Amino acid sequence: FHNIDQLTMFADYRVPQALVALNVLTYSDELKAMLKAREPVDQGGEVECEIRGMSIVACDMICEGVREVGRERGAEVDVSAPVVDYCIWLWARKNRDLIEELPFHRTRTIYY
Repeated sequence: FHNIDQLTMFADYRVPQALVALNVLTYSDELKAMLKAREPVDQGGEVECEIRGMSIVACDMICEGVREVGRERGAEVDVSAPVVDYCIWLWARKNRDLIEELPFHRTRTIYY
């Protein structure tokens, strides 16, 4: 890809769960209770859009933070949201025991 930096992260269900585990995202008590009860989250509904949207924003902010650290050290860091997404996803797979107790949103969809 010559323009991968134009893509967002892939807002599935595991990356938001990992972002919560890493204290990047925080869910309200109401949302946590809903997710712990395994209540389905409507596809395209407000809750799903907020979780996915904030995950996208969080990954974009991580990218900018990495770039800023690079600039402070005199280096240009080429990082994209899909790369951050993949790193977080890999971290989640390697740390399943840390995140399994955290609830995740359950949305029936063909989109992710």
